[in-house]
Amino acid sequence: MKEVYGGINSPLVVTDVRIAEIIKYVNNSFHASKSPSLNEVGNICKKVGVDSHELMRIFCMDTKLNISPAYF
Repeated sequence: MKEVYGGINSPLVVTDVRIAEIIKYVNNSFHASKSPSLNEVGNICKKVGVDSHELMRIFCMDTKLNISPAYF
């Protein structure tokens, strides 16, 4: 696998299969929880007349919280 992913500029972590499986579940559940939360933010913005695009632009400036504009 090191050879397969060797050309990718990213850290390579070697761990046991059980940890890798649970990491996949954690990543999926964490990322899945973002979309409904952000949809609700959009609904609130609409109701109170706030520009949701500007709000998200500013929100995404905080890159330390694993925020990605890809969810918006």
